[in-house]
Amino acid sequence: MNELQRNEEAVSAAIATVLLFGGVLSIISIMMVTMIPVIEELEGSVERHDMAAQMTQFNQQTTNLAEQGMPGDMVTQEFVPVDGSLEWDAIRSGMWYSSTWEDEHSFRIRDVIDFDDELQLRHSESMTSSVCFSDMRLGPDRPFHYTAPTWANSVILTTKPGLSFPLGPIEIDLLQSQVLVETAKLFVDDIAQWDLNGGDYKIESTQELEVYWMNNGTGSSEIQASDATCERAERSFLVHLPLVHKRQRSKDRNTIGI
Repeated sequence: MNELQRNEEAVSAAIATVLLFGGVLSIISIMMVTMIPVIEELEGSVERHDMAAQMTQFNQQTTNLAEQGMPGDMVTQEFVPVDGSLEWDAIRSGMWYSSTWEDEHSFRIRDVIDFDDELQLRHSESMTSSVCFSDMRLGPDRPFHYTAPTWANSVILTTKPGLSFPLGPIEIDLLQSQVLVETAKLFVDDIAQWDLNGGDYKIESTQELEVYWMNNGTGSSEIQASDATCERAERSFLVHLPLVHKRQRSKDRNTIGI
């Protein structure tokens, strides 16, 4: 015959163990509730400190990058962000670059770093009727981009001789909506002519070109003098045409009409 015996001490010990475990869980939960905001605030402070330190480092690296080399030289600088990635789309940059040389005056320029022949200027303090600028890049890795105007339906390309003219051919790409349409390689005095069907055409070249945009076989362009005499009495203009090369001379030191 089996007899059941009630052990009061064992029951009390089991109940005490359960209560102790529940109490420990309650204490841990309360600590987590009170400490999570503190932990998040500390994490945000660390991230802000890292971001501020990163921006200070980027500022120093940008300054060092701007102080190196001469116009036309290619200088590289590695930027290592603390978190995420750092990218700069130079072609689509919409930033206004500002400069000033007199108090309460400003000069702003935009769309200049995509290396095409279109840019935007702002000088609100006075009327701007003309702007003169020069390309000071002399390095071999400088890119050249030419954006076709909306009215052009053909283009004539030719090389522009200079001291930095390469020994090999100039590589030229014609793109429409960033898609390669035509390619060409030009040597000295070579000429290429393309028809433009549609819009959003761009030309990328490894060397500076003479570009003539045309509409239905007619167009206009500003021709710079190719050389001048020692006395500066007259200047020579070399105009490249698809079928014939014509050399004109002018005693007018400003312009010439063809």
